[in-house]
Amino acid sequence: MYRLDYSCVKKGYNMVAVMVLLGVLFLVGDVFLLKSTIDNKKRMNAYTYTTNITYHSYRSSDKTMYTPIYQYNVNGIEYQCRASGSSNIKPSNKTTKIFYNSNNPYDCLAPDDEKFAYIFSVILLATGSIFFVAGVKDYKKITNKIADMRYLELHGKLIKNLPYEMVPTGTRINNRTIYAIEAIYKTKNGSTLRFLGEPRYDHKIADDDGFVDLLIDPNNSDCYYVDFNIS
Repeated sequence: MYRLDYSCVKKGYNMVAVMVLLGVLFLVGDVFLLKSTIDNKKRMNAYTYTTNITYHSYRSSDKTMYTPIYQYNVNGIEYQCRASGSSNIKPSNKTTKIFYNSNNPYDCLAPDDEKFAYIFSVILLATGSIFFVAGVKDYKKITNKIADMRYLELHGKLIKNLPYEMVPTGTRINNRTIYAIEAIYKTKNGSTLRFLGEPRYDHKIADDDGFVDLLIDPNNSDCYYVDFNIS
């Protein structure tokens, strides 16, 4: 029976938790945005047309940005409706339909605000779904890996002192790259097999003897575990 170090594998759950949490936050934000947009639209039960369109301009990233301000008249009183978004395109003074709340004409919906809200909603939905689904997949992957390790502790075949390379995983934590061991095993017929280990969240990239150990299921080469020392 062998004893394996589960610490690095289980630390992967921390990454999973972050990904799932981000996914949930994006999805919850999307729900609130949709509800706010729908409620806002319901309040706008009347419409009129602009009498004038002005703008507020400012500089951003070496560009001039414009925020449209729509002026409209209700029962002889002039109102203004400021857009929530800006662009680098100077707004024209073309007559435009404005929706407003008949009980409070100050309460208005600028043109394109609803469209931009739905576009942003789609972005939130897509981003949240990606994080959430990726987190769930990684959770299943880590859980299956732990199950494999428990099986290998009882039934695995140990191969000692293999050469290896440290391979970047593409993940960075605290501005440090996370690496994984890739063990290199040469078979009797001369072919080379590579076994990629789990991310080393402990940042360990070398051992004293310069080799790694491989614990593998003799009947399933996809079931294995790589570490600097297995005993």
